Amino acid sequence: MGLINKVSLGLIIICSVTIFSCTQEQHLGQVDLEAFKSDRGGCKNLREKDIANIEDAKDSLLGKSENDIIAILGRYDVQALDSRQKKIFIYYLEKSNQCEGLPAPEKARTMILRFNAVSLVNEVNFQIGLP
Repeated sequence: MGLINKVSLGLIIICSVTIFSCTQEQHLGQVDLEAFKSDRGGCKNLREKDIANIEDAKDSLLGKSENDIIAILGRYDVQALDSRQKKIFIYYLEKSNQCEGLPAPEKARTMILRFNAVSLVNEVNFQIGLP
């Protein structure tokens, strides 16, 4: 193997390592994202501990794509469409009837992410119950 081939192979390896190691680490302020993701529906009460941190970091969610949101927060608990057919992701922040398989909770605290026409978050709200 000639010197040029060795140099070319070395450059290819370096470029490949650089490209594949540039995955962006997801974070959201002081929120424990692993706990958030593992607490589907808020049923383990792990999300409830982080509500203040989530509210503090809500502006950093604005402008994120659907895929980015799922990578950061995990799969949504409920997906809906608003009156203009734009997506809404709903994350339960507290345990409620949905954990026992009962009808939709009316008194559980939720985080609502609304997406615009190009699937970027344009609004983050916190409320009691579903929108």
